[in-house]
Amino acid sequence: MRYVIKNKRGDDLDAKKFPIGLVLVLILAFIVIMFLIKGSDVQDDTINSVCSLSGGKCKEFCLPQERGTLGLGCGSGSNKDLRFCCLPLNRDESDNAAGDAENGFDVLTINIADDEKSCKDKGSQVFECSDISIGLKVLVKNTGENDLYIYANPWIEEGNNKLWFDGNPELVASGESKYLIVELTNLEKGKSYEAYPAVKCLDENCKNTDSEGLFAKNDLNPITLYIKK
Repeated sequence: MRYVIKNKRGDDLDAKKFPIGLVLVLILAFIVIMFLIKGSDVQDDTINSVCSLSGGKCKEFCLPQERGTLGLGCGSGSNKDLRFCCLPLNRDESDNAAGDAENGFDVLTINIADDEKSCKDKGSQVFECSDISIGLKVLVKNTGENDLYIYANPWIEEGNNKLWFDGNPELVASGESKYLIVELTNLEKGKSYEAYPAVKCLDENCKNTDSEGLFAKNDLNPITLYIKK
């Protein structure tokens, strides 16, 4: 009888251990899941902070009065549809004035870059392109007395969305007219974009004229880019 009773007690103890072990497993699984969710939240917070530290917000589309920028952390994690970091336009980006007699420039035209092979000229400033990345050239003339480092800063419009792109600074001598190259990236197939020329200068001469640098645009002669599906 003692042997039987001992076995029954052993069975009772094993029965009690089973649900306790299951509870511990469930608790551990819950902790792991919460950690993963928290990690995702932290990642999203980091993604948003990169944009927000620049003074912007991740959005699916930017408003016309905003400057949309790719590559600032938006469009990742749970924010895949929020591709654009939308920043308020700087004061000088709302002006068409660019400097004085010593430091100034005019924006003349925008066109497809000479080495861009994926676009066909359809006439009337319309280009049909097969690639989602397109090289453009912006013609600028340095009207001031000083040589300036200027970079292309055009924008494109698609519906209510406005997106800006930055090229690399290039030296433009006093009185010189020069094409500045910039690449448009991550365009969408099946959509048409209006591309407008603009340039900006942030070197010391430009900042001596205006603490935010100099900016000039030409919204009279855009070109149309149609990205084939």
